[in-house]
Amino acid sequence: MPYNVVLFITDQQRRDACGCYGNAVVRTPAIDRLAARGVRFTQAYCDSPVCAPSRAAMISGRRPCSNTALTHAVNGRSPGTPGNPGIVCEETLGSMFRKAGYATAAIGKMHVHGETREDDLGFDVRKHRFYTYDYEDYIREVGRDRVDVYLFDKQLSAHNKYNTSNTPVPLEAEYMQDSLTTASSLEFIRANAEQPFFLHVGLEKPHPPWATQAKYHEMYNPADMPLPDSRRQWDEIPEPFPFIPMRGLRPDGLGMSDERMQCAVASYYACCSEADENVGRILSLLEELAIADETIVIFTTDHGENLFDHGCMQKHCFYESAVGIPLILAGPDVDAAGAVCPQPCSLIDLMPTLAELCSLPTPGDAEGLSLLPALCGEVDEDRPIFSEFHEPSTGPCRMIRTREWKYVLYPGKAEVLFDRAADPHELTNLATDPQHRATCDELRGLVLDGWDTPDLPAQWRRA
Repeated sequence: MPYNVVLFITDQQRRDACGCYGNAVVRTPAIDRLAARGVRFTQAYCDSPVCAPSRAAMISGRRPCSNTALTHAVNGRSPGTPGNPGIVCEETLGSMFRKAGYATAAIGKMHVHGETREDDLGFDVRKHRFYTYDYEDYIREVGRDRVDVYLFDKQLSAHNKYNTSNTPVPLEAEYMQDSLTTASSLEFIRANAEQPFFLHVGLEKPHPPWATQAKYHEMYNPADMPLPDSRRQWDEIPEPFPFIPMRGLRPDGLGMSDERMQCAVASYYACCSEADENVGRILSLLEELAIADETIVIFTTDHGENLFDHGCMQKHCFYESAVGIPLILAGPDVDAAGAVCPQPCSLIDLMPTLAELCSLPTPGDAEGLSLLPALCGEVDEDRPIFSEFHEPSTGPCRMIRTREWKYVLYPGKAEVLFDRAADPHELTNLATDPQHRATCDELRGLVLDGWDTPDLPAQWRRA
């Protein structure tokens, strides 16, 4: 019989912001329970460390340079490439499943380029869009005043965005964005429990502002929050990151003391716990309806969060905390309960993986690889993984991650090379060391090979 699919995607959740990934502070019991009955990937990456391009890559199964969704593009109306109305692909995840007769829904935050009220990207049911359409859906549901309370950082300082006072949002649960998303997701599952369905659950947290209901903030004492040793790296190394756009990424430039940083970390983890509870509500319904054993469940996010690593905030770079993501897969045909898989992978691999698990044809232009062989023990740890970022202040930049190295090219500006084994915290850039020139030359060639993107200067293009 056809399997159901539930795809959870949170926003800005770093890989280690889940208990099952070794974090002893954050409380994510539902996600941990999912990992205990599925497979947890330890080498998963986003295809771009920024929301909209990463989400478009997942939905299309194609890299940003291929699907043309290069930039953040406010409200998803433009893919970032002139003349293209939306992402370029044969199928989306939604249309792939709808063509196979599935009931399809994308509920909650989606933020994919080109989605309009008319272009549904293959989803029969679409509700509770967030950020897309300027919060119109959320305002219609709960009213402008409540939305303004939820978005309490708007028009205020970055301290409010990161909630350095650890202040909860004074809203009842039913008015929270992710509560609305979860309630409608539960309704969709109940309505379609007797037929195969594909459900994309877009949870907004833990994206800033890092504020949620008091019960989640009360779970974390700021004084107990660990901070990274590299949190003052901006001050310790003169101009260490000429290749990273500022855009509010430097907390010490905002005058953040350690105490304020700890409040921000507590607030971030509170938002992770809110997301986890909503995941748990949906997993519980699958069990209640006795369809958990015929439902494939995936938990992931669009990109990570630096959370003071290297003195940085947000994403927009290729440090592991920004580009590394959690990825958990559970369900039928996933026999290794609680397994840990080191297969290097990225979000574009979800389309061919789900196609193979559900016996559907994989779209011909999909660029990812099915993870089913890795689920069966055939792990290729030498597979290179790419990620790219397109920002006017940096120009186009691209990362390759191999078994030994992480290399980033900012054409005409900078190169970065980290030894993944000897320098797991990515503190020493080896690209300027003459001893590693041959390695940089080799990896630069791999980065440029086939990187066909219109904002790449002509002198850097390769046939």
